[in-house]
Amino acid sequence: SYFIVAQIIEMPYRSVLIYGFYLAVVNTLGMLIARSFETRSRKDFHLAHLLQHEKKKVNQLAASLEFKVRSRTRELIRTNEILTREIGERQLIEDKLRISQQRYSSLQSNIPIGLYRISKGEVLTANPAMLEIFKAESERTLLSRPVVDYFKIPADMDALLEQLRGKDRIINTEVQLMRT
Repeated sequence: SYFIVAQIIEMPYRSVLIYGFYLAVVNTLGMLIARSFETRSRKDFHLAHLLQHEKKKVNQLAASLEFKVRSRTRELIRTNEILTREIGERQLIEDKLRISQQRYSSLQSNIPIGLYRISKGEVLTANPAMLEIFKAESERTLLSRPVVDYFKIPADMDALLEQLRGKDRIINTEVQLMRT
C-alpha cells in the first residue's frame, strides 16, 4: 500500500507561473548539461576505441616491418658473405695472374729466341733477342715500323697470316726477314 501526502497551498497565480518557469529552465539546463556529459563520454569512448584500433594496426605494421628487416638483413649477410668469398677468390686469381705475368715477362726477356707480338700489322712488343736479331737500337725503333717492312718478300707475311688463320699456328715455315 502507498500513501500519498499532498499539501495544498494557496499561491498567487503569478508566483506559480514564475515558479513553473523557474522549474522548466532549471530542468532544461539540467538536461542540456546531462546531454553534454553524455556526448562527451560517447566521444571519449569512440576516440578511445579508435586509438586502440590504430594501436593494433601500428603494432601489426611494426611486426611486419620487423619481419621484413630481419629477412632483408639475413639476405644482406648472405650476399656479403658471398661477395667476401668472391673478393678473396678474385684476389687469389689476380695474385696468380700477376705471378704468371711476371714469369712470362721474365721468360720473354731472358729466352734466347726472338719473340714479338703483332696486331693489325703493327709490332706491339719485342724481346731483347728480337732486338739483337734485327740489330735494333731499342724496342721503340723496332715498334716504329710496320711488320711488313721486315719481310724481304712482303707476300710471305700474307702467307704466314693465311696459315695462322687456317691452322691457328705456324709450323715448319721459313721466311727471310731484313734487319733495320
